[in-house]
Amino acid sequence: MREKLSRLKTNYGYFNAKLRDQDLGFFSKYSVEEEVYPQNSDKFHLEQAVKHLERSFESTGGRGFASKYDYVSGKFGPLYPEVTGYILNTLYGLKRIKPEDLDISWVDQAIDSSVASLMDVQLEDGGYTGGHKDMQNYGKSSIFNTGQILLGLSEHYLETNDSKVASSLTKAVNFMNSNATEDGYTADFCYNKRFSSYYSRAAYGHIKAGKAIGDVKAVESAVKVSTAILNRSNPDGSIAEWGFKDQWHVLHTVIYTLRGLFEVGHEAQDERFILCAVAGLDWLKEVGPKISAGSKTVANGDLYPKTNNRELCFTGLAQQAILAQKLKNLGYAVDEQFNIYTPIALLKGHQFVGCEQSSISGSLPGCKPLNGAYQPLSSPIWAVKFFIDALLQESNQDFEVQG
Repeated sequence: MREKLSRLKTNYGYFNAKLRDQDLGFFSKYSVEEEVYPQNSDKFHLEQAVKHLERSFESTGGRGFASKYDYVSGKFGPLYPEVTGYILNTLYGLKRIKPEDLDISWVDQAIDSSVASLMDVQLEDGGYTGGHKDMQNYGKSSIFNTGQILLGLSEHYLETNDSKVASSLTKAVNFMNSNATEDGYTADFCYNKRFSSYYSRAAYGHIKAGKAIGDVKAVESAVKVSTAILNRSNPDGSIAEWGFKDQWHVLHTVIYTLRGLFEVGHEAQDERFILCAVAGLDWLKEVGPKISAGSKTVANGDLYPKTNNRELCFTGLAQQAILAQKLKNLGYAVDEQFNIYTPIALLKGHQFVGCEQSSISGSLPGCKPLNGAYQPLSSPIWAVKFFIDALLQESNQDFEVQG
């Protein structure tokens, strides 16, 4: 496999390193157009995904969740506060559903220790840290990460009425309120000092936490920020600046944008934002770049109109299914095949199963091919998180995904 990957033209320097898993060699034999594994039941795929989530938790010494599993080092990454925050929502979802024959005995401990770890990374200004210990932005307040962490902590507070968590939420909400303007969130606390449209995802955490603690200003502020994003929408349903960069529009951030707007609209009972999310999904189906995998056609992993990247983005596909199901449940018209059934089928067909290396089993790669642009040569833990959410939602129509 090392020889095969070293021949690939890439800007990434990973391919000369020793790749450890035979499972990756098997996976890499399949082109983007081919599914790798046979699909199984929701129950089977959920069990595999939850086991991987548990291994991620164990890899941090039981303090939270790792950023990803790295294929080159053969190790899980450091504890990542941002994803630990919104994985809390998934853990509570598992507790509510209690899937049959699925061992979730570890979940209560994971919730308690994750909350404790998150409280430790709140900074004096009320924001939570960006990144993880090996990243340059660790120890600096991040609007986006604060919003993500608020999603999980607000649900934990509503479940427990924990006064320490309430105090933490109040400080964080004040930080978000003070950095919400008519033009969006203060750029100094944004990734690369750029207020991107996918910060609607942060506004989602902002409004959820504000409602949890009864802060009216937080609701108003989240709507104000989301309106700035709404004003970037185009007549065809696309939204300006919804990518990491001007010429890199990852499906992951595009769906973050649309789902964030939907959730703010749902919480604020403001249909403007919900209709914008509907229009965005229509754009994906009718206008945006597509990619075929077998007989299935889905949104390309890079939605920049002039992109040369041809890849599957699994985190984006999982979130697309979640958003579309939420809209369907509220009575909005969505193309169920394109937005729900095909994405979930492709997720099932690319989840690592039957692996020799247990650490990779149950996970999803960041992209296909493995040397794609988004999260190359790794299994980001948020892919599994969103896959679990999508499976729980598909199997339990009355279940509402949080986070």
